[in-house]
Amino acid sequence: MSAVLVYIHWRDACTEEAADPHTPISADPLVDLYEWGYLIAETEDAVSLSMEWIPANPKNVTEPGGKPGRFRLHIPVVNIIERRNFDVNALLTAKPPRTKRKK
Repeated sequence: MSAVLVYIHWRDACTEEAADPHTPISADPLVDLYEWGYLIAETEDAVSLSMEWIPANPKNVTEPGGKPGRFRLHIPVVNIIERRNFDVNALLTAKPPRTKRKK
């Protein structure tokens, strides 16, 4: 399996300090979050990302295989505003565009 890098923009609840009785109540108690991670699982309800990817062959990271690292995040699908998937092998093997040399 080729690793898939995912960008997700999502909204979630946040906490606010309200020990002072005069603290105004927020009109929008949600926060916008932006995450990058490796797609490790997906269901109808959630997308799971790993912040690290351990390649099967560290000497050739484009080889298929590998496993997720230690840090994982599970994002509810209903909270996702935008999502983009990127094939890691395509990113690693893509050649930069050629530029003209200045004379």
